[in-house]
Amino acid sequence: MVSIQDNGEGIPDDIKAHLFEPFVTSKPNGTGLGLALVAKTIEDHGGVIEFESQPRNTLFRVLLPMYVPSEDVE
Repeated sequence: MVSIQDNGEGIPDDIKAHLFEPFVTSKPNGTGLGLALVAKTIEDHGGVIEFESQPRNTLFRVLLPMYVPSEDVE
């Protein structure tokens, strides 16, 4: 698990349910692609991204499976 925390404004309630979808943004000049690409990349590697957000405290958690080397590899 990797966690990232910030103390910004927080994520607006009206976009929380759609935060990882493309083109969802709260920024006037944002594209809304950053978190969608992050979520897709993490998912492609068998992981999960989740978050909790309130004003002055947003926390993202990235959970990825642990690599276990095969015993067949020399």
